[in-house]
Amino acid sequence: MIPVVMAMDLDPGFKAGLSGFLGATPFLSKFVAVAIMGRPAYYFLKRTVYMRLRRRIASSPAE
Repeated sequence: MIPVVMAMDLDPGFKAGLSGFLGATPFLSKFVAVAIMGRPAYYFLKRTVYMRLRRRIASSPAE
């Protein structure tokens, strides 16, 4: 959606705000989910992030 917003003929300030909002939406949705569901959601997100980081580090070749 961000490329579509940038291609539109709108005020530059409005385009910047709208593209910033669209870029922050995934983070904000996770933040709202943790706020609503509480501690179990926080631990779930923390566990999944750590698992992905461990997989990425383990699969990267040593230099």
